[in-house]
Amino acid sequence: MKVLVTGASGYLGGRLCHALLRHGHAVRAFVRRSSDLSSLPARSKGVALEIAYGDVTDYSSVLEACTGCQVVFHAAAIVDTWLPCWF
Repeated sequence: MKVLVTGASGYLGGRLCHALLRHGHAVRAFVRRSSDLSSLPARSKGVALEIAYGDVTDYSSVLEACTGCQVVFHAAAIVDTWLPCWF
């Protein structure tokens, strides 16, 4: 099964990519061009990891990334220490 993971360069998304690959799934990691990809599995022979560049706020890049995927895990989030706390 081909799986799209948004926020794949983040802590949760990166761990999810590792787990999905261990279980034999093909993974498309959806990341921004400016993302640090060091937490993602190394792309080598036998590793079914594909990188898709885009932004979750850009509809066309999300639509393109979803093409051919059977499942989407949405792990993208705004993480910033200066944002106000709502609770």
